[in-house]
Amino acid sequence: MASATPDPSPTPASTTSRSPAAQELVLLALLVLSTVGVAISQISPPKAFRYWIVMVPIFGGVSLFSGWSSARAGGMTAGGVVRRQILHWAALAVAVCLVFLLQATGRMDEAAAGTVTLLSLALATFLAGVHFDWRYCVVGALLAAAVAAIAVVSNFLWLIGIVAVAFAAFLVLRTSRS
Repeated sequence: MASATPDPSPTPASTTSRSPAAQELVLLALLVLSTVGVAISQISPPKAFRYWIVMVPIFGGVSLFSGWSSARAGGMTAGGVVRRQILHWAALAVAVCLVFLLQATGRMDEAAAGTVTLLSLALATFLAGVHFDWRYCVVGALLAAAVAAIAVVSNFLWLIGIVAVAFAAFLVLRTSRS
C-alpha cells in the first residue's frame, strides 16, 4: 500500500485560493509602488530610505500570503514556508539598510542608492518567484528592466510607466483568454 504523502510542489491550479487575475492585479500594484519608490528616490532622496524599508514588508507580506495559500492548497505545513519567506524578505531589509548606510557615509550618492535598492528588490522578487510563485519572476524581471532603463536613459520614469502598462496589457490579455 502506497503512503499518502502530499506532493511538495503545488500544481498551478492549487497555488492559491484567489483567482489568477486577482493575484496578478496585486503584483501589478507592487510594480506601481516600485515606480513610486523610484520617483521618490529621485525627487526626495531623504524620504527614499523610509519608503523602501516600508516596501520590503509589503512585498514580503504579499509573497508570504501567496506562499501560505500554496502550502495550504498543496497539503503542506505552512511553518516551513513562513520561515523561508521571513528569512528571504528580512535579508532584503538588511540589504536596503546597508545600501542607505553606504549613502549616509558618502560612499554612494543619493540617486545611486535608490537604483541599487530597486536592483536589490528586483533580485529578491525574482528569487521569490524561483522559490515560491513563478509570477514573482515576472515582476522581478520587470523591476530589473527598470534598473537597466535607469542606467541607460536619463529621463527614465516614462519608460518604467511603459513597462507597467505592458505588464497590465499582458494581464488583461491573459485574463481575457481564460
